[in-house]
Amino acid sequence: MLKKTSERVFHFKMWLPGIQARKIRGQNKTGIHGFTLVELMVVVVVAGLLSMLALSVYKTYQKKAKTVEAKVGLADLAKLQETYFADNDTYAANVGLLGFSVVGQQRYVFTIDNANASSFTASAQANLDNDAAMDVWTINDQRVLSHQSVD
Repeated sequence: MLKKTSERVFHFKMWLPGIQARKIRGQNKTGIHGFTLVELMVVVVVAGLLSMLALSVYKTYQKKAKTVEAKVGLADLAKLQETYFADNDTYAANVGLLGFSVVGQQRYVFTIDNANASSFTASAQANLDNDAAMDVWTINDQRVLSHQSVD
């Protein structure tokens, strides 16, 4: 269809009137050229920055999903404590008396911190990202759930 490079350039001018035909250093015989090293490096840097941003957001969502285990587990523990209290007129002093267990992978350690005939306090602790800080949740006999420390 097109016979010469100059005809191709002219032909492209007719299709794309805003494009100026010019001789580019490194242009091959067909008139097609590639990307420069600087252009490729800019693309690599931008892709790296976007992936770092996406990874940090992903880790935040992952932590939020893991804390659901503490909330659900402590709510179940409070229900079991109420059942135990109805039978024994006192709250259980340890988790073993309640028959409490976590289904699936257990990240949090559930304990009963304080229990007597009138009240109890239970907690869930975990190290979600392997650093020095612990994620601690507590619940009491009034079913008040609080986040004591954030990991």
